[in-house]
Amino acid sequence: MIRNLSTELVRSLLAKADISVVQDKDGRFLTVLKSNEQFNHDVVIRYIVRGECLLMVGQASAYDVPAECRSDVILALNIHNMRRYACAGALHDNTIMFKHSLMVDEDVSEEHILENWVKAGTESIWNAFVEFEKNAKDDEGNYKRYTLPVLGRDWV
Repeated sequence: MIRNLSTELVRSLLAKADISVVQDKDGRFLTVLKSNEQFNHDVVIRYIVRGECLLMVGQASAYDVPAECRSDVILALNIHNMRRYACAGALHDNTIMFKHSLMVDEDVSEEHILENWVKAGTESIWNAFVEFEKNAKDDEGNYKRYTLPVLGRDWV
């Protein structure tokens, strides 16, 4: 049973999950999920161990948000966050990121961490980008415009 996370344990679990990673100078592991027909951008996921927590942060390459679309994207991300539980979306410096974090607060098996954290977390970040692309953009690839009812009027 495991009670404490370590970078060595996470590296071992990533290897068992057949997720190839490199380690940066800050000790974070990075992997690249290659683009495909579902989502045509590579997704870089960073795996960060902080005490009892494992944080996974995904960012798509060349997926920057134009300034004129920021408010629509923020609203679309908020809608995404209200509907999902696995990972949360955020906009940082005009880049969409999806984050998934977990904390070991009781003894758990290595198999549980491998299946329910490493594998499921990595997959949930990829799926978040796929779903966001499908739901936040129209058929021409433009971000959908959202209106908010405020005191009886539409407000963008």
